[in-house]
Amino acid sequence: MNDTGSPIKILIIDDEKAIRQSFADYLEDQGYEILIAENGLIGLDILKREKPQITLVDLRMPEMDGLEFLEKARLLNPEFPVIVISGANRINDVVKAQQLGSWDYLMKPVKELSMLGFAVEKALEKVKLVRENQLYQENLEAKVRERTADLELTNKNLAASEERYRTLFERSSDAIFLVDVKTGRYINANEAAERLTGYSISEIKLKTPIMLTPNGAKDQLELIQNLEDTKEFGEVTYVRADGTERIAILTAIPIQKGEVVVRVARDITKRKQADEAIQRYTKRLDALHRIDQAITGSLDLNGTLKILLDHLLTQLEVDAAAVLRYHDNLHTLEFAQGQGFHTTALQHTKLGLGESHAGEVALKRRHVFRDLTELDNEENPFFKSPDFNKEGFKNYYGVPLIAKGKMVGVLEIYNRSALEPQDDWVEYLDTLANQAAIAIDNVTLFNNLQRTNLELTLAYDATIEGWAQALEMRDIGTEGHSRRVIALTLQLAHKMGISDKDLVHIRRGALLHDIGKMGIPDVIMHKPGSLTKKEWEVMKRHPGFALEWLSPIEFLRPALDIPYCHHERWDGSGYPQGLKGKKIPLTARIFAVIDVWDALLSDRVYHKAWSVKKTLAYIKENSGILFDPEVIKTFFEVV
Repeated sequence: MNDTGSPIKILIIDDEKAIRQSFADYLEDQGYEILIAENGLIGLDILKREKPQITLVDLRMPEMDGLEFLEKARLLNPEFPVIVISGANRINDVVKAQQLGSWDYLMKPVKELSMLGFAVEKALEKVKLVRENQLYQENLEAKVRERTADLELTNKNLAASEERYRTLFERSSDAIFLVDVKTGRYINANEAAERLTGYSISEIKLKTPIMLTPNGAKDQLELIQNLEDTKEFGEVTYVRADGTERIAILTAIPIQKGEVVVRVARDITKRKQADEAIQRYTKRLDALHRIDQAITGSLDLNGTLKILLDHLLTQLEVDAAAVLRYHDNLHTLEFAQGQGFHTTALQHTKLGLGESHAGEVALKRRHVFRDLTELDNEENPFFKSPDFNKEGFKNYYGVPLIAKGKMVGVLEIYNRSALEPQDDWVEYLDTLANQAAIAIDNVTLFNNLQRTNLELTLAYDATIEGWAQALEMRDIGTEGHSRRVIALTLQLAHKMGISDKDLVHIRRGALLHDIGKMGIPDVIMHKPGSLTKKEWEVMKRHPGFALEWLSPIEFLRPALDIPYCHHERWDGSGYPQGLKGKKIPLTARIFAVIDVWDALLSDRVYHKAWSVKKTLAYIKENSGILFDPEVIKTFFEVV
């Protein structure tokens, strides 16, 4: 609820209906009032009319994208809370959005909607904190000055004024310190200051600001003595009595003619920890992406495992790690790669199942966590060897590497200080172990990079053909269309001088040219008669759907020109961009002719098949109108 008791309004702007609806359903269940828009232009209009408290906006949308929306929204209200939604591979867009004033961001896909709820709650908390801080500072300064004026005007109101100040001072949830400007020492503090610092008020009075905030400005006393008006110092780190740290927003206010400075500190430690958790999560996602790239881009197992272990040491903050490969025929574990070791002790590892900790991990297929300082020499002679003792390890953590149900190795972690594994730490370790298992399994399954590339290509093309076949099964009357146009498209493209290496992208683009129609409702796709103007506008969105769905897939990006631009026309009358002439990609100009050729020669729900003679005449008549004249000239040489 907002201050008036009404539900908090949240505006969701995303061109993907499924995402809009899932976000809306989840947030409505949380008690929020939801407003939705399919693009930034509509969202801006709703923003002006409804004045929602928070907006969630996708960065990539038609008509008006998230970045343009942010610019225009900030003109209306520079402090308006906006959370942007972006794909994991669009970090630059997120940075631009933050520069434009976004408060937070979410990465697509949002697998856990609780992260959405957390982002909204955090934004609302920030709104509240900002509002409370502004009101509080204004109120506090006004009251302090009012009290000072009252003291100068009359002694009669002294007792009442002191009582009001004491109540505000003692009951404030913010830590309040009073500093004597001449001595630079604290002369008083409230209970919130005790909670913030871990010191009693009497102990605080024995200290100076530099003692409680040693990482702050070295000239703190000079800053206090020269303070003439309210000053915000931003984030300051307080070192507590037990040595731990707390982060607070510090504001200083001079009172009593500058003889005393009030330092107000609002504890934001939990908020900072939440922000750090999100940053840590983002960094771990980026590390997983880089490891994925290493796994899929190379069969150099040592190089891939080195990259994986480098990220493991960084993200899990441990000292050393190793991967042991399991040889199924020998039932042994052997060293494959290690990082962070001072000696070569582990490089000669060769263990049987059940032998030592790694053998136990492999035999029982479960995590093993051990204190290496309490080992039995008889049972674990290796760990008591002179070379290994030089490492100074205290803790061991082992994880089985299992791929497709088969044991392929063990991932070992060693640390020179005590480990305290948390749930998220173990979960991320499991993910890294799964990637290591995949890397080992890939090398085991494939003997060379050429075979890997061939099988990956076949798998990609099979997937594409599956998509094309699924579309044809849905789109009545187009069965076999995608496959029929491929041969003629490739023949025409080759005739026009397109290189062999680019023909594979043309083939994929031809197969997927109508994939965007998966987003068009059946009632329009299967309509036997002519489409209405409104229905036609919906139909013309399918190239945009193709761009949206396929562009995140890196290997399909070179093939995007056909799915996105094959409805563009030479005279500029096509869609979705209205491109004209040679501004239309050549591959799309080539395919446009073949697509029309096959469509006119085939029975469709909206027309009967034409004869070859009639079809050729139509294509020739539209040379220089709908089609590229040079493409038409070559087309007639081919057919």
